[in-house]
Amino acid sequence: YSATAGVQYGTDINSWDNGSWFVRSDLSYKSRVFISEANLAWLPARTVVNFRAGIARGDVKFEAFMLNAFNNRGYTSGIEQNIYAPSYTGQPDNTKAPSAFGYVLLGMPDLRRTGVKVSYAF
Repeated sequence: YSATAGVQYGTDINSWDNGSWFVRSDLSYKSRVFISEANLAWLPARTVVNFRAGIARGDVKFEAFMLNAFNNRGYTSGIEQNIYAPSYTGQPDNTKAPSAFGYVLLGMPDLRRTGVKVSYAF
C-alpha cells in the first residue's frame, strides 16, 4: 500500500503590495514491499515527511525547505539478482562445477536535506 498527503496554508500579506506567504507539509507512506515473487526478502515500510515555508513579494520568491525531516533511512527500492558463472571453480577440490551467486541491489535513500531557494520571475 502507499499513500501521500499534503497540507498547505498561506495568505496575502496586507502590509505588502502583492505579497504572500505559505507553509506546507507533505507525507509519503509505502508499506512493506517484497523484493521478489518468492517473498523471502522485503523492504520495510517507509514514511517520509517534507516541510516548506516561503514568502513572495511581486516577482521575488524566497522558500526554505527540509526534505526527509525525520531522516528516514529505509531503502527506497530493491531487486534480487544472481550471477551464474560456469567458469568459476568455487569448489574445494578445484573442479569446474558451475556456481550461482545471489545478491540484492538496494536503492539508498536521500537523507535529511535543508536549504533555501530564491527565485525571480521576469
